[in-house]
Amino acid sequence: MQKIVETFERINRTGKPFSVFDLAVARLYKYGINLRNLLNKASENYNFVKYVKPENILKVIAIIRGKDPKRKNILNLEPDEFESDWQRACEYIEQAYRRITDLRNGYGVLNFKKWTPYSSMIVPLASILWFIKDKYESLANYAKVDAWYWISVFDRRYDQAVDTTSFEDYKKLKGWIQNDNLPDFVKSFKPNEVDLSVDRQSSAIYRGVMSLVVLKGALDFKTGQPPQFDPNKVQDDHIFPYSIFRENCVLNRTLITTNQSKFNKRPSEYFRERLKEHRREKLEEILKSHIIPPEALDYLLSDDLENFMKSRRRVIIEEIKQKVGIA
Repeated sequence: MQKIVETFERINRTGKPFSVFDLAVARLYKYGINLRNLLNKASENYNFVKYVKPENILKVIAIIRGKDPKRKNILNLEPDEFESDWQRACEYIEQAYRRITDLRNGYGVLNFKKWTPYSSMIVPLASILWFIKDKYESLANYAKVDAWYWISVFDRRYDQAVDTTSFEDYKKLKGWIQNDNLPDFVKSFKPNEVDLSVDRQSSAIYRGVMSLVVLKGALDFKTGQPPQFDPNKVQDDHIFPYSIFRENCVLNRTLITTNQSKFNKRPSEYFRERLKEHRREKLEEILKSHIIPPEALDYLLSDDLENFMKSRRRVIIEEIKQKVGIA
């Protein structure tokens, strides 16, 4: 206990407030539970620990125990079977982390820290994966989880009241999985009204669109080869150069491996060069991997930004509908 007190005194001298995890460390220590040791062991076994706040492990435990993951409930977690629940929470947060960062069959987040639409969603995701694993594993139920994820991203459902939304979503997903009770967030979602005029990279919608591009494969414009999605090489770039067209919204953005040959070139110039190299069929295939429809090539070749954005908006909306399971 003395070590815990000394740690708290040191933190106090820095003037920084105690985190929820710090306070939980002190409370559980008197029951013989050393949260610091548990966290250190988790860091040796799980990748998520580098990116996810440790208090989120406690939030998952709270949700699974039927509690809203708010500060008060986290600080009053019962010590009974705590360590076994901690281990299971870590296992399912790791599963959630892998699902989010899977670039082929998951949610296409290239870099968890930079590109996750809502890092807070890992808590309800881990909780519902834990619930499903018990006795509800099926293709249909995992599809419901996927629908919840994409709706939440494109409806910006985690912009506020995160803990309350997490717990309510967990309960609603359970009802959907157990009794096929369609949640209100599914009923109210209108994909045609998703705001694709966003231009902030921090926006959940912006990041969600980039995740869709990753999942499509985003072939390199120049070489036509699949990118290796090295986070240090992939760039979020304008299709119509901002220096010329002054359009920054996500409909004019995609992920590329290099923009050296593209820098400040009008699309009519750049894509005419690509057309000579690849022929139309191959170039249209490359564009489709960036969620750009074949007819948009003509808009690129004529520098028609307005119609390009209209056509791309349509196919991105269709992609969202597909992910959500709306025909």
